[in-house]
Amino acid sequence: MSSSDQSDAERVQQAARKLRANIERVAGKPDGDGTWLEQVATVTDQYLAWDGDQVDAAVDLLHVAAERVQYTRGTLGSPGAHATEHRPSSLAFEQRLGTGLPTNRKERFYTGTVLPALVAGDGFTHLHRLLDLCGLDVNPLGDDAVVGSLDQVPPIQFFTEYSFGESVVTGEDRARFSDRPVALDTPDVVVMGSDWLLAIEAKMFHRPTVQSLAEQMTRQRRLVDYWTTKFGLTPERVAHVLLLPDALVRDRPDLSGPVVTWEAVLEAYARVGPQYWLAVLRTALDRYDDLKSPELTFGGQSVGKLSGQEIVERHRAGTLEFAWMGRGGGLGGTQLAKDVHDGTWRSRLYEVSVEEPSRPTNWFTVRAFVDRVGGGPLTDPPID
Repeated sequence: MSSSDQSDAERVQQAARKLRANIERVAGKPDGDGTWLEQVATVTDQYLAWDGDQVDAAVDLLHVAAERVQYTRGTLGSPGAHATEHRPSSLAFEQRLGTGLPTNRKERFYTGTVLPALVAGDGFTHLHRLLDLCGLDVNPLGDDAVVGSLDQVPPIQFFTEYSFGESVVTGEDRARFSDRPVALDTPDVVVMGSDWLLAIEAKMFHRPTVQSLAEQMTRQRRLVDYWTTKFGLTPERVAHVLLLPDALVRDRPDLSGPVVTWEAVLEAYARVGPQYWLAVLRTALDRYDDLKSPELTFGGQSVGKLSGQEIVERHRAGTLEFAWMGRGGGLGGTQLAKDVHDGTWRSRLYEVSVEEPSRPTNWFTVRAFVDRVGGGPLTDPPID
């Protein structure tokens, strides 16, 4: 019976029975005795044989379990009480921002730290909430967990800032993926299970154009399609989505393809996510209008300006949405030659454009620039 076929009472009762069953497997039934938890709470001689690490592990894990039970009881109250919606406030976190460090605006912070902190808690027990938002029907990973197995690792791979090209290094992997595409695109998050795969490209305060987002997703799609075929996955078990703030989605009505909002993630984890990281994400979204990047509306044929160093780094990471850049005299001109000779190309700001300009005299491709300044072969990048 699916959750949609159950009444509200049945759903609550089923969840409570599951918790009770797991507790009883550790603590025993109310009328029983001699359980593992009772022994731990009352017997002292057995711990004489434990070393310091075992004692520390026991204390840490028991505290975590106790805090989780207390949190559940405190949030829900008694069965006869009226339940109140639990939405952690970000007020205290915002007050700290006023006296401490300002909010981190780096997108890698939200995809590499905040998102994993929310979805990976309790042994990835709540990962299915994110997968459901992205269109993948995967059972909670904790459903088949063996209670008491401390060395159990969830049957998934979870990577952030995943550069597939830079990861294929060993001889075994080079042979295994000898037919791999040469693209250096880097999805922000890649999660792979036994028969499913999720790839996410996320933005927080950066506001690329619809075209640049589409081009970035198209480049990544080559990798996603390759993985789908290589691992024998069915297309229905593969999701490739954009993760964006709701305000950016509303500003880009012509977006195509699957889109998940950060607000939906916040809502999905509002009750089960760690309080601190919920406050971090909620504050970022509440302050989006103040922290978002300005629209790229530079004059002439350009749509922005970036330093040469940033152009090279973002191009090699697969996160640069611009394909063209400009300098007086073009690629073979004396101005760029001087930049390269004295090294000032790293800090100099160059005009950049998504599309080939209508008057390309002073314009050239980013790929040509990377080769010119000694960025190295694009098909075999160095390991950081």
